[in-house]
Amino acid sequence: MACRVGMTTDPGERKAYWEARHPTLRNWRIVKSRLTYDEALELEKTTAERGGCEYSPGGQRKRGRVWSVYRFTYGRR
Repeated sequence: MACRVGMTTDPGERKAYWEARHPTLRNWRIVKSRLTYDEALELEKTTAERGGCEYSPGGQRKRGRVWSVYRFTYGRR
């Protein structure tokens, strides 16, 4: 199984996005919420590197503690 880590301000929308692209999505979980953009960016990177997961840092910066970091696994085709 492969894994991916990301950051979002809308976990429900982001999960739906990834479910459409990876029908084998499993083990969706929020690693941590109520983060600033910089905190989320750092946690995304360290979580992905520690778990050997794919990630693509970034996203449009939004101010405040509105960010969540998520992680999931999926089967490759």
